[in-house]
Amino acid sequence: MEVIFKIDAEEDFLHILKEILNNLYNDYNTPIKLTNKNAVATAKDELKDLIYETNCVSEDVYELLTSRGFLKERSKMVASLIESMKSELLYSTLLNHNSVYGKSLAAFDWAVKLVYGTSELKKLKYPLLQLTLTTLSKGKQQQQIFDINKEMLLEMINVLENIDAQS
Repeated sequence: MEVIFKIDAEEDFLHILKEILNNLYNDYNTPIKLTNKNAVATAKDELKDLIYETNCVSEDVYELLTSRGFLKERSKMVASLIESMKSELLYSTLLNHNSVYGKSLAAFDWAVKLVYGTSELKKLKYPLLQLTLTTLSKGKQQQQIFDINKEMLLEMINVLENIDAQS
């Protein structure tokens, strides 16, 4: 993280820090002001350790950074930025951790469509639910799209209700 703290302009420092935190678990190109990819990777690893150690608590982040000899003003800026992004950082940390052990659901989206016909049947009318699941497995993101008819949807709802009743 020393490379980040050595950036002269405060605005550049914050911009690069935000960029790195937003892409903490992504393979992302090196920020414009930092040309050393190894330095960015090291900074990411140190920020991940900082998140693990402090649980994104502002005071703990500040104390840890100042104990490592970083400037107090910059340490306050880092602590407040991490505090403001706490929920996103903890969520991405948990998701990334879980994806090491198998597929983890990162996001889902759905759309209801009305099918008026197919190539076999010209006059047909039935509703269709299209479910898009975005999964993460070992850092790789993948999308799966499912077309679900009414019967399958009812069965899915029953399964989910049974799971909810058992817990």
